[in-house]
Amino acid sequence: MQDVMKFVKGWLLFSLLWGLFMWFCFWQKEGVETGMVVIKSLYAGVIYQALTTMVARFKARRQAKPL
Repeated sequence: MQDVMKFVKGWLLFSLLWGLFMWFCFWQKEGVETGMVVIKSLYAGVIYQALTTMVARFKARRQAKPL
């Protein structure tokens, strides 16, 4: 359960930061709707967190193997 909560925290934190960054740098000028901003940010957060988790698991498995 801790791993799930860690995933969700990372996902939401990245989504918030990414969404704010993209809003102020690009999306506001382009006139992107608020709902679409939220959806894009959440998708980006899920993708980022999934890749981060996969890399961490790969490294942990690689270190656990005996030489």
